[in-house]
Amino acid sequence: MTVRQQRNRRAGADRSADRTAREPRPQDLAEDQQRDAQDATTISEQLRQAIRVLRRRWPILIVVPVFAMLVSYAVSSGSPAEYMATSQVVLDPTNEVNLLVNPASNVTSADPERDLNTEVSEITETPMANLVRSVLPLTDSAGALLSHVDASLDGTTNIVDISVTDPDPGQAARIANAFATEYVTFRLNVIKSQVENAISLAQSRLAGMTATELASPTGQQLQTRLAALQADSDVWTSDAHVSQLATVPSDPVQPHPLRNALIAAFVGLVVAVIAVLLIELFDQSLRDEGDATLVAQLPLLGVIPKPPAATVARVLSRARAGLQVVAAGARAVVAGVRHGGFTYKPPPRRVAARPPDWEQEESYTALAVNVLSQTSASEGTVCMISSAEPQDGKTSVTLGLAAALAELGAQVIAVECDLRRPRFGRALRLPATERGLSGLLMSDDGERAARNGSGIDGLVEIDARTGRRSAGRRSAMNGNGKSATTAGPNGRPHFRVLPAGAIPARPQAALAGKELPAVVRRLRSMADIVLIDTPPLGLLNDAVFLAPVVDQIMIVARLRHTKRDDLRRCCVEADQLGRQVTGLVVMGGKRGALTYYARPRSDTPTARRASPSQHTRSTRTPRTPRTPRTPRAGRTSGTSGTSRTPSGASGTSRTPRTPPATENGRRRADPPTEPAALERGDGQPTPH
Repeated sequence: MTVRQQRNRRAGADRSADRTAREPRPQDLAEDQQRDAQDATTISEQLRQAIRVLRRRWPILIVVPVFAMLVSYAVSSGSPAEYMATSQVVLDPTNEVNLLVNPASNVTSADPERDLNTEVSEITETPMANLVRSVLPLTDSAGALLSHVDASLDGTTNIVDISVTDPDPGQAARIANAFATEYVTFRLNVIKSQVENAISLAQSRLAGMTATELASPTGQQLQTRLAALQADSDVWTSDAHVSQLATVPSDPVQPHPLRNALIAAFVGLVVAVIAVLLIELFDQSLRDEGDATLVAQLPLLGVIPKPPAATVARVLSRARAGLQVVAAGARAVVAGVRHGGFTYKPPPRRVAARPPDWEQEESYTALAVNVLSQTSASEGTVCMISSAEPQDGKTSVTLGLAAALAELGAQVIAVECDLRRPRFGRALRLPATERGLSGLLMSDDGERAARNGSGIDGLVEIDARTGRRSAGRRSAMNGNGKSATTAGPNGRPHFRVLPAGAIPARPQAALAGKELPAVVRRLRSMADIVLIDTPPLGLLNDAVFLAPVVDQIMIVARLRHTKRDDLRRCCVEADQLGRQVTGLVVMGGKRGALTYYARPRSDTPTARRASPSQHTRSTRTPRTPRTPRTPRAGRTSGTSGTSRTPSGASGTSRTPRTPPATENGRRRADPPTEPAALERGDGQPTPH
């Protein structure tokens, strides 16, 4: 192979390598396509987020423009009408005076537009306003008059439009015509003054010349110009003339209420959009379910709608109950005065069990189904319920979910591990007790119960439908310590709760002890699902001691209350505990999503399971006949010491009647037989 062939081969290999290097690789093309897809997804997501923000703040986007439009329309309609009259003046840019005075000067200006604007500006100056005020009987000052006058060139022509606005259309026309005529006169006076000055200058120059200079061409030319100026001084005309006088206008130029209202609406819309963006920038609270899931990066387990607002019927019912209490007190006072001494005892309130909020009930049922789908059927599941901030709804979710799970047939125990601000007692109306979770943690009862397989002291059975403590004996336990049935003593589903008990001095020390794992193990063996209500995970670290004994973690967030940063930090801390974070429960959702599936009033659980006789008015037991009353000492009439008979004769005593059975000087009412559908309480809604 020759040297030339080797050189050509190397050159061909180099060109092939360069061509291969320039060609894009398949993996590079795939990466570029993926990057473009991500950019498009990001842009579309940002656009959807912006649209979501505008939809969420739609009241501002509607109220602000409408308010601005109404205000503008009202102000414009109340403003006085203004009329505009316009006169026109034509300007002549040629100036023969300069040509006669100085023939060598360039008459054509280098910037004629500037010269025209200079002449137009003279119309709206104080000297011109004073001339008009001297012609017309005007009381306004020169400055006030000029504020209503405007002079401008009509496009690229030499025509000047003099416009005047005034509440009086006739006055506007007179002022516009006065400005036009006075300006023409003013320009004529200016030209005459220039001619007179030119004549005076020429005469003074000729007077200073000698006979020889006068005979020279310069002197002869100056004499010729002087003669021409003197000959034409009486026939000079103005370089401006009126082309059109103003007529009296018939229609006002302002105000325009409709136009101003549309402009105000557009400006209000722009201001509303800016206000929405600023509010979203500074408002860190969660606004809707999509916002919550986007921040938490967790699946949505359920949305609990906000409770219904108080209706007029409910307010009237409470007012009627208060009036009944006042009437009972008044009757007690009257009875005490009549019988001497009394002790007021308010009558027991008979409040019918109101049907539960069906929207919240359906939402908790859907949440319970999602929780059951993630629990193990072999052994009890312990789920910790926490949140990012206080008052996010942890207790409501715990009790509502427990009631829904009990309705589905699961054995549920709700444990209150918030040893700082317990809420189970208030929500369920349980009496204060020392034997709660704190009592178990501060003693060895929990470990002994886990070792011996005995029950946990302090558990309270709660009716899943009324949210109140179940009356009667507890349900029987099977061999594993679980209840043999989910029905309580009254045949309704129930669940059990373990309140916090007395607040310990050191809550974290109580949770960090060896009793907590033993208690949780025993509770796990007694129920299918154990729900643990904990303090906020984003504020306190009590969950660190509970993480080893739980299987799952559920996060609760409340719309328009929980901050985005707090929820994000709570989710990060939940992930660091090393337990499965099942999802997010959102409180305070919108009502009305299930309106199509609304239940009839007779289809609520309380009405559906109650017999017709339970809803009828109970019959009272017949009263016993009254016995004669023994008269008091000193109640006899007359002087003979005998009591008066019914006919009024003395000496014969009337058969006295004994007063009815009393209790502390007050007549004792016969106890009514209350139906099973009625309960004693204050009529507050159930915890869920």
